[in-house]
Amino acid sequence: MQYKDLQTFTQAFYAKDNVDSSEYIVAQLFFLNGSKAGTTHSCDTDSITIGRSIQNRINIPSPRISKNHCEIIRESEKYYLIDHHSKNGTFLNNKQIKPDKKYALSHGDKIELCDSVILFVNPDSSSKTVKMQPIKIDRNQLTEEAEEVLKKFKVIVSAVSPRHNKK
Repeated sequence: MQYKDLQTFTQAFYAKDNVDSSEYIVAQLFFLNGSKAGTTHSCDTDSITIGRSIQNRINIPSPRISKNHCEIIRESEKYYLIDHHSKNGTFLNNKQIKPDKKYALSHGDKIELCDSVILFVNPDSSSKTVKMQPIKIDRNQLTEEAEEVLKKFKVIVSAVSPRHNKK
């Protein structure tokens, strides 16, 4: 079976752990590429700092990532993304965000930090009647690990070019 939208992907993602979808489940960050490709991180605290420093909740050891690059905060069960004056910027759905400003995160949002692309998955919000957009990712930007995870969940990745063999 292939999943045609983000909602069915989310249901399959959580079904793999036999999680009762009627229970509250925290949002997840799914790394599509970069050094953390194929990993997930739970948004189970009110603040998740991301950056090169090992003191961050999520450490990305890349010289292009700032020491304290950005943060995801939870307020009243809503999630927000904040850039902390990162050198190379933080992008939300292909648009650079302004430092120190809170940007609301929605199920299926794509966060880009240099060479790391993160999919924000919030199953609690997926129960709402919302038309989900396909996930558009250039296969050439995916690591093999992330591509394998997507295949595992049988996700259809739209507007994807075939993987070019690197010489």
